[in-house]
Amino acid sequence: MARSKLHSRIITLAGWGCFALIAGIMCEIGARLDDWFFDGIPFTANPTYQSLFLLDDTGMRVGRPGAQWKKVHLNNVGLRGPDVQIDRGNHCQRWMFIGASETFGEPTQANKDYPAQVRESLRRKGCYEVLNTAFPGFDVRALMRYYEYYMSQLKPDVVFVYPPTHFYLGEVGPRNTTPPQRAPTYPNSSPGILERSRFLERLRDTAEMPAFIQKKRVRQWIEDAQRGKSADWAFRTIPQDRLDLFTNDLRDFIALIRASGAEPVLLTHAVRVASPPREEDLNDLYAMRVYVPRATEATLAGFEYAAAERTREVAAATNVPLVDVAQQLSGRRELFIDLVHFTNEGHAKVAQLILQQMQSR
Repeated sequence: MARSKLHSRIITLAGWGCFALIAGIMCEIGARLDDWFFDGIPFTANPTYQSLFLLDDTGMRVGRPGAQWKKVHLNNVGLRGPDVQIDRGNHCQRWMFIGASETFGEPTQANKDYPAQVRESLRRKGCYEVLNTAFPGFDVRALMRYYEYYMSQLKPDVVFVYPPTHFYLGEVGPRNTTPPQRAPTYPNSSPGILERSRFLERLRDTAEMPAFIQKKRVRQWIEDAQRGKSADWAFRTIPQDRLDLFTNDLRDFIALIRASGAEPVLLTHAVRVASPPREEDLNDLYAMRVYVPRATEATLAGFEYAAAERTREVAAATNVPLVDVAQQLSGRRELFIDLVHFTNEGHAKVAQLILQQMQSR
């Protein structure tokens, strides 16, 4: 009798296992058909974030021409947007936007990033080319090198710099100015089984991890980073040397852009929170401490506002046009999805500010 019940349970479990397997396969097929039909991604392809870029011999990332991932479609030179005529055969004004993930835009959205919205608005105003050369994870120093050895070759007329600021509260290393010795190549890695599943990718995009689990993970990361450090390791007030470093890097970037023959335009970096932070701001600041564990929540908020003020000062001192995004958007929580990344409405607001500034000159 017992053996009969055990046999029955095994059959039942096997049946449910087969059902789950078939359901999973059908969901995966559905996701791939959806990508193929709406986004033109080949059915058998396994695009990942890593597949978007190439690496040169110094580890610098650049976009891989023609790469696709989620709603990101890179063009003929590895940028987000339409194809680019490298030889500048036409007489259009070429506007280049350079920054990190805030400028690159949300991977699950197409043509909603603020450079794309600027491009769309300019279609009715004359001959313009708008290039979104941003890439996630770049600080100002990386952006300078990226521009010097790669993006300056596209010969922009105007370069808009949206400088990511929170990186200056991390472990900022020395600037890497070594010229690349060979053309970038595809990273030597391949996606795992779970990374190949486009259905699971959709679930990760739509599912939200419970707040208490997120806070527990962040707390563990911060504790790991703090372990073995002295009491003065933490930034409990705004570190002036890091603020000065940010200021000097901005000045150097302006000089580099001008030396390439382009006109620089600075944008102040906006954040979702106020300074001092409000109660509703604390979770956003705490989540960012995964990347900058040395900074307290108050220091992180204060540094962002201080960096925006330094950007205004640099723009005035160097006679560079300024788009004061921070003044107009910082603290307006409805325009951000997290501490630094905009909603579609936030991107639209940034695009509007840029157009107003350029039209007023």
